[in-house]
Amino acid sequence: MCFSMLETTGKYLSGFYPVPEVVWIRYTVHVLLMLIFLAPRLGWSLARTARPVGQILRASLLLGSTLCSFGALAFLPLAEVKAISFVSPLLVVLFAVWLLKEQVGLSKWIAVMIGFLGTRSSSFVPGAICCRRLCCSRSARRSATACTRS
Repeated sequence: MCFSMLETTGKYLSGFYPVPEVVWIRYTVHVLLMLIFLAPRLGWSLARTARPVGQILRASLLLGSTLCSFGALAFLPLAEVKAISFVSPLLVVLFAVWLLKEQVGLSKWIAVMIGFLGTRSSSFVPGAICCRRLCCSRSARRSATACTRS
């Protein structure tokens, strides 16, 4: 429910404000909430990490994913953005094979392809291009998350 509220709010606000500003406000509010609720308990351990380069890469991909998501929402209907974003699992599997050198069995490929049948290609309007970039950056972020955990 929170993701649908976030996307609906992002779509609404992108009608009045530039997309980078909406994304900036989103992350500024998140940082303030973390500082208010988590910093008193966790202190500096909140910002400490064993893999800073991986975390910076992951954060950059998350920022790109959010910019593309809100950019797509500014141009396309919410339902169409969600339909196009369902390409992400296919890209996650492709990135897992390519970047993480994972072995993917036939049953997983079949499951991904069945899920892929539910998506449809959109025309090359700016929103659809943003949405395709969203899928790529979201999938790359998921792969980067897997890399930072291992």
